[in-house]
Amino acid sequence: MRKPVRWFWTLWVMLPISVQAATALDRLTVKICEPLEKMAAEKQQPLSLALLLEAEPGALGQASRLLQELEGLLRYRLEESNWVEQLLPLSPRAGGSALERARNAGAGWLLRIVVGLQRGRLVANVELSPLPAGFWARLAGQMPHSLAAQYLVVEQADATVMMLSEQKRLEKFSGNWSLSLLGRLQKKYLALATGDVDGDGAEEVVMLARQGLELFRLQDGTLKKLAEYGFGQIPEQSTTSRESVGRLLAVDVNHDERAEVFYGTNWLRQGEVLAFSGAVFFPLRRLNSIPLCLLQRQRRWQVVLGTLQPGTNVFAKGLVIHDINASSGEEVLLPSDFLQLNCTEDGGHWRWLETSGILAESAPEGRRVLFEESGLGALLLGRNQVDEELWLLSAAVYPGRPDRLRLMAGGREIWSSNEFQGAVVDSAVSKDQAGGNKRALVLAVDEKLSSSYLYLLSGE
Repeated sequence: MRKPVRWFWTLWVMLPISVQAATALDRLTVKICEPLEKMAAEKQQPLSLALLLEAEPGALGQASRLLQELEGLLRYRLEESNWVEQLLPLSPRAGGSALERARNAGAGWLLRIVVGLQRGRLVANVELSPLPAGFWARLAGQMPHSLAAQYLVVEQADATVMMLSEQKRLEKFSGNWSLSLLGRLQKKYLALATGDVDGDGAEEVVMLARQGLELFRLQDGTLKKLAEYGFGQIPEQSTTSRESVGRLLAVDVNHDERAEVFYGTNWLRQGEVLAFSGAVFFPLRRLNSIPLCLLQRQRRWQVVLGTLQPGTNVFAKGLVIHDINASSGEEVLLPSDFLQLNCTEDGGHWRWLETSGILAESAPEGRRVLFEESGLGALLLGRNQVDEELWLLSAAVYPGRPDRLRLMAGGREIWSSNEFQGAVVDSAVSKDQAGGNKRALVLAVDEKLSSSYLYLLSGE
């Protein structure tokens, strides 16, 4: 999880350096799956499973949000394991017809988990049994081999469990918002920005990879590469960090109706400001550190630069602000080190993500907390029709599992999803043809496969 920046009216994403601490639901998931994994390993028998998750009558409602979150965790762990060759989630409401469909789809085993909440403890009764065969299959002797289990799992409930137990199950998409996959890219990208880079009046997408920058046009839901800019001519740092970190900004700072591209990384000795000729990128000037945001003072553009702590992706609290045509300027000190910074265009408002997961903003009293959540990432999308701020929050759910996205309006959760691949690393506002900004591009990476996924979040 991790990264970028834009000024106040653009989309902002910030991501942490580590996966959030395990919750009670995480621990319960592990306790449910580990015995099954051991049995499957001993038998060397991959399973085709039908998963049925139910609420204990009187202890938890079937429509509880708690069951929905637990099902997501279980599905991810089971689908990623090498001992499950097929997983078919079932709805308790479907009854025997669901079992029949699962059997016809090839499932041989039923994993039934009944979950309850008793005296501050999560209790799960786990049963693995052969899926009842149909009449003709029984006559032909087509029965699964005997691998069955029944056991009880108990985990102390935490604050998250108690909160979810009182909430109703979320619809996959609510408020007419949706998340769609634009494509899988066979390269690990670290950052992205959007803007009219070639001056044709349409939006382009710039993405940063370890090897260089690439420029794309998003048209009819597909990406078309227009140009690239390699880093081969730029010397690398003598000592590199354990993790590659980069930032991108795309802003028209010289009023020629073409956005200039600002970039900086922790593996190159310098960043640059680039312009696009219509065919190739060419450098305008060097940057001594990583650009975080841009602001205007007396109609002059200023760039805010940050420096990473050695060997980490945490920025030191000391910042430098200078004119885009200068090489030095004033120093500014934030209250703490941070993972991400956002500033308004006039420089009058600052927001930053602290390593503890607190999203804070500048205030007369010095600092005000906006959100606090372990593993938090936050994107400011703009405002809705009733002038409420729209925030897209991301947080790690389980090690190696896709982040969970939540859309907040006026402090209310109006949309939620973890139906995507990879971990979020960056995002940017994407304007539609009418000039609206209720869309966002979300970039996620798959660390194991060194590939990336680009999603479009759109709504009202």
